[in-house]
Amino acid sequence: MRRNSRRLWHGMSFVAAGLVALAGLALAQDRGAVCRDARADGGASVPFDVETLAKAYRSLAASMARRADLAPAKLKALADMPVDIGIPGCRFGGRKTDSLAKALPESARGRSFLFVLADDPDAAERLAKRYPDAHVLVVRARKLADLGDLASRVRRPVDAATQPLADALRVRCAPCVVTVNPKGDTLELLEGPLAQGE
Repeated sequence: MRRNSRRLWHGMSFVAAGLVALAGLALAQDRGAVCRDARADGGASVPFDVETLAKAYRSLAASMARRADLAPAKLKALADMPVDIGIPGCRFGGRKTDSLAKALPESARGRSFLFVLADDPDAAERLAKRYPDAHVLVVRARKLADLGDLASRVRRPVDAATQPLADALRVRCAPCVVTVNPKGDTLELLEGPLAQGE
């Protein structure tokens, strides 16, 4: 799934780059006409054909999708893929502190990670708002597209959790918030109701 996600974002970045390039080209071609008209009569505007530009965008997007092997049907199939790394829902609350034999990478030190289930988006949204600085990671969702819906609700990025990351952070169940100390060698975990502040 991680490979498919990378392919999706890689392909979408091609499309975005292509659209930006097309818009820049269109503006560059019209710029001379705008300047000529402005000099000729003191500021007359140039007609702008929105339909033509929209058609060009659609054509470019379809072309880029074909080149990136991301046809609409494949994109939909990818968006409909379930997310599940095998982490169960917490049945009880728990608090624990774990010392690590080897410190985590610099990028993880001093950070918080919130592992949630997207099955209940309202609960996931409440948790994300309770921990505004935490990196939100979904361990289970009906489909990958649900992560985008949750990201819209919490107004920040939401990613699919991976088993290696969950293992490295000693996550046993969700919801769980993991705080890594600044040295990267100690984890504090709040699980279930304790993570929810209950």
